[in-house]
Amino acid sequence: MPSTRQARAGSAAANAADNGANGVTGGTGAESLPIEAILDVLRDVRKGNYGARIPVQGNAPARKLIGELNLLIQMTQRSHEDLARSADDASRVARVLEAVAAGDLSQTMSLEGEERPQQEPFRRTARTVNSLVRQLRTFASEVTRVAREV
Repeated sequence: MPSTRQARAGSAAANAADNGANGVTGGTGAESLPIEAILDVLRDVRKGNYGARIPVQGNAPARKLIGELNLLIQMTQRSHEDLARSADDASRVARVLEAVAAGDLSQTMSLEGEERPQQEPFRRTARTVNSLVRQLRTFASEVTRVAREV
């Protein structure tokens, strides 16, 4: 005898098959869940199009589901933008540290972004790197001054 869970799963599968390719949730066509539209948008998001949104339509549960999916896509978009910003910030830190490692103590980090205001964690890192470069420059100047005196 099938369990309640198996019976529900079988019933859901039968309903899905009865409803056809559109994935109708039951009732009239106005209450259908736009499965193809959802799949199209999810495929777009997977390809990196984080601006894609699912048109809100259908019955109340369908609209609720679509709203939650759109919110998830929006949160994914923000996370992707934050990650890209962090990668950009890390490459700017690396540029200055590579210059310092090569002996160029003239490089510093801008506390203001070229295209966007810097977030506080990056500003703190930039101030720390600039302080380090300043201290190394002072130390190098002192070493040079003492070497000239000898």
